[in-house]
Amino acid sequence: MPILAASTEGVVLSLFTALCWAISPMCVASAGRKIGSFPVLLLRSLAAAFLLLAMLPIYIHFAGLQWVWPSGMQMVWLVLSSITGMVIGDALLYEGLVLLGPRRCTQILTLAPVAAVLLGWWLLGEHLNQQALGGIGLVLAATAYATAAKPPQGDESREPGRLTVTGIALAVGAAFCVGAGAATGRLAFKDGPPLDAVVATVIRVGTAAVLLWVIPLAQGTTGQTLGHLRDRFILGRLAGGIATGPICGMLCYLFALKNLEAGLVSTLVAMSPLFILPMMAIRYRMRIGLRITAATGLATVGVALITLR
Repeated sequence: MPILAASTEGVVLSLFTALCWAISPMCVASAGRKIGSFPVLLLRSLAAAFLLLAMLPIYIHFAGLQWVWPSGMQMVWLVLSSITGMVIGDALLYEGLVLLGPRRCTQILTLAPVAAVLLGWWLLGEHLNQQALGGIGLVLAATAYATAAKPPQGDESREPGRLTVTGIALAVGAAFCVGAGAATGRLAFKDGPPLDAVVATVIRVGTAAVLLWVIPLAQGTTGQTLGHLRDRFILGRLAGGIATGPICGMLCYLFALKNLEAGLVSTLVAMSPLFILPMMAIRYRMRIGLRITAATGLATVGVALITLR
């Protein structure tokens, strides 16, 4: 009988993160094509930080938690995780989403587990056996194939974006930053007193918001950036992107990192392209063929190899 070596809770949370982070790019890319990627990133980070800060006292009260401030090293790892994953990584990702479109950009993000696994070995000592590494390879290969496969002949899709060298470079950079953010985020849970995942999320998102908003404050463009919220289209897209991205998605992501190795979390989260395909099919009239369906099945086998070992 196989033994669940990886936490079932961590796997489920990672997959739910992948679903949330499949929905969020579609909302973000739509808003970014209208007002630009950086204003969207600024507005998303600010709104998410305020919502999480408002939620924190309620969460602490009902969860019956005693407030324990993270240690100095935990703060260092959380700030580094925020800078790599949510400041640099998201800045590159948002521009990549506008240039490449949600499907192509999430395809390239399957590189994120590579960085997470390498840093996990180096910083965390997370040595994965051959079966787990085989599962990682299968998930990455199947996901990349499913998202890179050309649509059937005669398909008249209205998929946004186009393949460019700049877009690819931005997406690759974002992928490695996201992987680095996963590894440094997990270090915060290993170095110091027990750290609550919600508290860690508030610190991570809040840090990103503060660092990002230094730019419009220095440039004197704060009013112009906030003025975009008067547009109902932008407001609606941002609401969807924030709810599924830095709120639900980030909470699930950090809870997953608390229960599962960084490399495995990043690999499962990298399945976002498989979740995004049916949504793209509906939204942009794309037809999903048998090859993509088969690749999805192979990715599921890869998840089983990671989980049951």
